Amino acid sequence: MHNKGFDHADYINEIIKCDKCIGDLTRDLEDLGYYKDTAICIVSDHGNYKAQNLHDIEPFFQKLGLKQYIPKKKVGDFDANMGSIGFFNFRGDTWNHHPTIHQMENFKPSGTGADKLNLFKILWKVPGTKFMYYRDDKNTPDHGIIHIESLNKKSGEIIKGTIEYQGHGKDQQTKYSFENGELFGYEKYEDISKLLDNRFHSIDEWLAKTYKIDFPMFIDQLPRYFKNPRACDIMISTCGEYGFNYEHGKTVSNKYYSHDIAKKESMTVPLIIGGTSEIPNSKLSYCKTTDVVPTLLDLLGISPDSSVVGKSLLNRVF
Repeated sequence: MHNKGFDHADYINEIIKCDKCIGDLTRDLEDLGYYKDTAICIVSDHGNYKAQNLHDIEPFFQKLGLKQYIPKKKVGDFDANMGSIGFFNFRGDTWNHHPTIHQMENFKPSGTGADKLNLFKILWKVPGTKFMYYRDDKNTPDHGIIHIESLNKKSGEIIKGTIEYQGHGKDQQTKYSFENGELFGYEKYEDISKLLDNRFHSIDEWLAKTYKIDFPMFIDQLPRYFKNPRACDIMISTCGEYGFNYEHGKTVSNKYYSHDIAKKESMTVPLIIGGTSEIPNSKLSYCKTTDVVPTLLDLLGISPDSSVVGKSLLNRVF
């Protein structure tokens, strides 16, 4: 799908092959008498979309004097992976430390003659950038702030907001606030705007209101990403307008197809659970991939660990 896209004949043929394999599996289970005691779960990794433009970003970094990080030597200024969304890591006190916001605002590249850079301002110059996200310096696993920014196309103004989180795992709750304008278009929807009340809300509350549009349960997902010690320092998104195909210092291909955590077509995938008659015949409008394991464990009569974020879907259909 990444190489040729969701609409290519080769990809469609692979889906047909998978469908045949599933048919063979279910038939064999029936012949062996195991089908009535088997739960079969089919789910996908992520969706896909086609970028409108391709862009070679290598010269952009070279002109700034930013040098690619070389792991074996532990030298260099940055590392990045960019599809239509860019993940950037920069040198802190060492390459074992994330840089502070102040350090990223006053970053000295190692290139000859390079001036100090405000990395936030610099990355807004990447073609097609519409959103920028980064963590606060004082964040802990249980509480913190993710800074979010978007670009007003008409005025050129940077619109700023924050996502504050508390708790972790299934107990995480998030609060979305904004300074000079709402960033994700939630205000246009009456039911979603009720969550813009300066209060903390759970992942299920965000999902129930936002699953139909772009940025589905985004307010919950972004903090979960940035809590990871291996997460990037700054993330930018073109929302599918540009594809860069940039990995660790090089443009590696000319693929148009990518995915973005902000786009509904990237985040929405099919989920089918069938087999045993213990599974109710029901259709749900939405769920989370983290609901899959609790659902399968529920069918086995096993309770998931308390750290599991998801919930059994059987509780929603009975």
